[in-house]
Amino acid sequence: MKPSTRQQIVYSFQGISNFRELGGYPTLDGRTIRRGILFRSGHLGKMTRKDQSVFNQLGINTVIDFRSHYERNKYPHRLIGSKQIQYLHLPILEEFNSAMEEEIRARIADDDFDPVIQMTQIYRNIMMDSAHAYRIFLETIAVANGKPVLWHCTAGKDRTGIASALLLRILGVPDTIILQDYLASAKHVSLNRKLLLLARTLKGRKAANKVRSLMGVHAVWLKAALQAMDAYPDGFAGYQTEKLAIRPETVETLRDNLLTP
Repeated sequence: MKPSTRQQIVYSFQGISNFRELGGYPTLDGRTIRRGILFRSGHLGKMTRKDQSVFNQLGINTVIDFRSHYERNKYPHRLIGSKQIQYLHLPILEEFNSAMEEEIRARIADDDFDPVIQMTQIYRNIMMDSAHAYRIFLETIAVANGKPVLWHCTAGKDRTGIASALLLRILGVPDTIILQDYLASAKHVSLNRKLLLLARTLKGRKAANKVRSLMGVHAVWLKAALQAMDAYPDGFAGYQTEKLAIRPETVETLRDNLLTP
């Protein structure tokens, strides 16, 4: 299976949604992200055997799973016959996830519940509260030493989207392209139509529209996360030093392994 010829490389799987590659993006200093190394996607719990065959051809060495224990238990990954793959469970929103779901279910039909405002705050919180997890994510990619890595959550758009944005920022990719990569999830995320139907049946059309909004992506969400990093003294560099606490040599390794000379 060949990827799309567009700048953004998208792969089609039967049971995996939003599977994309970051290779080919340019950086501010004129370099380019190497192809065939960095992949992002939705969860792997519905992989078919055909999917597994294609997946194996990509040579992915490491899989990083941002889902909570609840999400992972609901849809365990199906890396059939892939014992050689390094698997890292790095849950983000572990405790917050269930509480967030309960609040959304309780308030979804309220007139004052705005899903865009809700998710904007969640993105800020993820950027601040999950810096430790994202540092491990970056260190894991550095340790992979240029071998292909995949990271995912459930839909591959929020926790995965922030992880991708953070990595692209560190590699020096312009924010316009980072935002473009993030917003591409709107085309590739699989909507939970059963949940939409249930929301419309039980809560009404307005509630269903809010659920649909939550299933998508909005530029303001990612911008909030980027702004949270830039609000540090010395901006993004300050965030890397103070909050992310990533070592300069790790950043250098990432750039050496993932960018063209």
